[in-house]
Amino acid sequence: MNMAKFPVVFQQMDACGVKNGRRVSTSVVPSLAVLLVARGSDRLIIPAPHAIDRERAEAGIARLPPERRAFVSLCDTHGNTLARVRDYLEPLRRKARKWPEDAFVAFAEDFLYEVLIATSQRAGIISDSASTLREFVPLVDPSCFSGEARFRLVEIYRTLCCYEPGVVDHGQFIVDARKDNGEGAWDILNMAEFRAVVVASGRIGYLRHPLLGLRRVCDKLRRLMRTPTVKPLLKLATTAVDAAGTWGLAGAAGEVLGTVVEDGSKEFHPLFIPLGPVELPLFRAALSEGLPDALPPSGKIMLFEQTRGGKCARMWLNAGEEEKLEREAKQGICERLADWHKARNVLADFI
Repeated sequence: MNMAKFPVVFQQMDACGVKNGRRVSTSVVPSLAVLLVARGSDRLIIPAPHAIDRERAEAGIARLPPERRAFVSLCDTHGNTLARVRDYLEPLRRKARKWPEDAFVAFAEDFLYEVLIATSQRAGIISDSASTLREFVPLVDPSCFSGEARFRLVEIYRTLCCYEPGVVDHGQFIVDARKDNGEGAWDILNMAEFRAVVVASGRIGYLRHPLLGLRRVCDKLRRLMRTPTVKPLLKLATTAVDAAGTWGLAGAAGEVLGTVVEDGSKEFHPLFIPLGPVELPLFRAALSEGLPDALPPSGKIMLFEQTRGGKCARMWLNAGEEEKLEREAKQGICERLADWHKARNVLADFI
């Protein structure tokens, strides 16, 4: 696949091993940067919503030659986008009390966060989060989710099913590309927040203290009103607020709408590009270059650790699974398409 002049988003990962009896880790950024340059990518973008994320990413960037450090940039360094994703998923998280529902919500955070970041950066995504999340869709029991959580579950299904597996570059790369022009991840987040503002504006606390209520929602309104998806619903929100008796807030919302500039940027949908069989050599290269003489942990041939916003996730291969990634790649498109059709059937059941 020709990635010339194509920026990509990648969530910071460390390769983990053991050296002199101690657990050690090193960023994969230097090794990944070489791989991406070899494929023609011109920029690597790493979300760093937490101090630990930034520290690990910066440690990797520091190991790049000075001439190449500008190849990597950080984004979401204040964690605003991650906070919005977690707020959106909170109704589902409260309902997901067991596996596989709790795992689905965790992987949904991966998927939504990467789509939002990549859309904002107009970049591709080095990740298999779309295919991983898709595998969980037929396993989830929708009856576990009720109220607003059920609506958001369906919104995630809809957004996920828009990404269809495909093959590019003469069959060498399996990707997930968006084939549908329906609602995107930013749309569902913006709409969820907009509805929350409308509901919150009618609560008794705002009726008693309308000025305090206005200050609390004003910043969110300013941000939300910048999207064309939300703008047509302002009248509906204004009516709801007026009915609650907070005329001042409704008037302020109208004033906010009149002062913002519409986002006229062309629609962009990021492409998911899984590493696939490259994961194992990437791990080995990162470990040997960053931590000479370090070995994989006992019983494992690969262990990655990813941190995001104060949470840690691990991905590994056990001894004897050397061919697992290549086997999955060979099964490739047929298996992924089968998972995609299963997810589409689950969505169809709601319809």
